[in-house]
Amino acid sequence: MSNLTDLLPAGAGGKQVDFVASGTIGNGVTVALKTDGTVEAVAETSPSLDSFEGVFLSSNPLYISRASSLSSVYVPTQDRTYFFWVSSGNMYYSSGTYNGTSWTFSSVSSAMFSALSNYSAHVFYDSSLDKAVIVYEVTGGYINRTATARVLSFSGTTVSFGSAAEINYYGIQPNITGDNNGVFAAAYVYYPGNTFGVRQVTISGTSIVLGGDETAMFANGGYWGNTPVTYCDSIDRYVMEDITSSGTRHLTLFSIVGTTPTLVSGVNLSSSGNGSLPSTLAWNSDAAKLYAFYANTSTYTTVAICSVTTSAISIDSNTVISSTTIDSNDGTIQSAYNSDVKQVFIGMTQSTTTAPVKYAVLSGTSPTFDVSATDMYSSSDGSGIVAPTSGNAGRFYIAFARQSNPTSSFVFKSGYAATLTGTSNNSADFIGITDEAISDTASGSVTIKGGISTNVSSLTPNQNYYVQVNGTLSTTTSTVLAGRALSSTSINLDYTT
Repeated sequence: MSNLTDLLPAGAGGKQVDFVASGTIGNGVTVALKTDGTVEAVAETSPSLDSFEGVFLSSNPLYISRASSLSSVYVPTQDRTYFFWVSSGNMYYSSGTYNGTSWTFSSVSSAMFSALSNYSAHVFYDSSLDKAVIVYEVTGGYINRTATARVLSFSGTTVSFGSAAEINYYGIQPNITGDNNGVFAAAYVYYPGNTFGVRQVTISGTSIVLGGDETAMFANGGYWGNTPVTYCDSIDRYVMEDITSSGTRHLTLFSIVGTTPTLVSGVNLSSSGNGSLPSTLAWNSDAAKLYAFYANTSTYTTVAICSVTTSAISIDSNTVISSTTIDSNDGTIQSAYNSDVKQVFIGMTQSTTTAPVKYAVLSGTSPTFDVSATDMYSSSDGSGIVAPTSGNAGRFYIAFARQSNPTSSFVFKSGYAATLTGTSNNSADFIGITDEAISDTASGSVTIKGGISTNVSSLTPNQNYYVQVNGTLSTTTSTVLAGRALSSTSINLDYTT
């Protein structure tokens, strides 16, 4: 279809066209054209969490050994989500596809390579390379732990991996991010020096190429805590969340110049921050804000909304997400940002074995709670962990592991997948205004773009009106121009868009 005249029946010259309704539509309602040629009311859809449709891990003796060893990544070229975890000293994976209503999973892999159980494993996928880097720990180093990286390549249900590369012999708790243009930043705790380090990483074929290594990117640190790191695309800067020697969460801003990670500046989070507990970062590229998640002194999950420039980070606000205590294991709060819906998903493991995982969905600069902290499943199922990733069509794909016995210690025997579709609206597909109420699947008249609708009210003549995400008409500018009011009850619908 090249223009609106293609919608008109042969010989039609008017701007009132009959369409079949998808759902019941009221009289004088803005409507959007669907890909199947039907129309639906312009509206905004709230985020919705699907039930756990499938199981990607159910066989013993395999199990997910700890929260920090579960990671997931969506690979768009395969339209497939891959799940990685450590069990009994080895890395494993499974994968699944989602068709809009249900999951289909591959078999669980054989052991990929050796990895320390109970410690960090994180994956970052680079869309420009169609490859990922996984970071994890192996035996070695100052306390028998060494941060390590490998390249991952994807083909259908198969993941192949390159040889291991040592990020830093004394590094522990590694994490990984990248600029989606071939450059990665691996953050870690440099145990002997009581500091936090960063190493630049690139890929050559299936091999890791190690760049500059700055072992004291943040020098006034504590020994423990995970090292979330993220890339701020609009300003070409990276942020790492670390811990001061007094136990306060801290943000470090750095750049990568050539192959060298270079410190820019840093700032403490709220003095109420509890450095001994896990944390996570998400860069909201639409709002150009950093979401820094941490636990306050009550061990409640809190988000700091931060402004980031090329030279500094400033804290705009601190907001408690959930007034329930969270578990102290690394990786028990995890986040992901989806650019399609401009929202951040946060999952939180509570501190008791009988309490379910909670989640929330946030957006904007304040932030806005699109979904307040909510249980992901029945409390009778006991504690669990989540590892979200940003998927297609405004979806978050969420790996989830649950205890085999809600009264046992944190041992996770089964892996599930869930889908959360973020807030969406169809206003960009605005086609016109109904001339009458139309029942679901019935045909009814719509005044389309280029016509004059007289089925409106309370307009101000000679004012431009815009379609809002909830379907109303307003003089408030949006991305969709409806047209210009001719009177309080008529509008000349714009056809140029």
